[in-house]
Amino acid sequence: MDKSIKYYIPEISEFRVGFEFQSRGITKETENTWIVQVWNFQYTKENLELLIMNNQIRVPYLSKEDIEGERFINDNMRCKTPLNFSGFNKEHTLMIDLNIYKSYARRELLDIPHLSIYRIDTNKKDALFNHKEYKFSYNEKKVIQYLSTLFDGNIKNKLELKTILNQINIKKEETKWKI
Repeated sequence: MDKSIKYYIPEISEFRVGFEFQSRGITKETENTWIVQVWNFQYTKENLELLIMNNQIRVPYLSKEDIEGERFINDNMRCKTPLNFSGFNKEHTLMIDLNIYKSYARRELLDIPHLSIYRIDTNKKDALFNHKEYKFSYNEKKVIQYLSTLFDGNIKNKLELKTILNQINIKKEETKWKI
């Protein structure tokens, strides 16, 4: 198990179809093992409350691997920190930033990861009202793109990421993202 992954104890209201969580094994052989599960009503509300109260259930916070699993590509030129993620979708029409540090220098972690999703426009008139300019060099040319904020907020886990992408109408197809 990766020691850098941070976990939290979920609330009952977070459990819905597709919610991924880990539960501690219940047999003598598996009691020190965390078993990955996907919610499909396998516990009663009372059993779930008891498992939560006894810290027998946990959920990993959103990670770089979760974002890459949604077909975003990490941009190692922009992202210098090992636990943060900054990248683009395949077509460079979306940019995504995941930040888990309050202060990278002091290695202070945020309580809940912060996620920003931007639509990339090359023409200012196509950008949404709440855009910001993003300047960078590409093949020794200065490039300006306009980033329209689609989402900016705290996010706990992979299912929340999928829900937000769906709510802002970003659909994952077989090989590419579509806006």
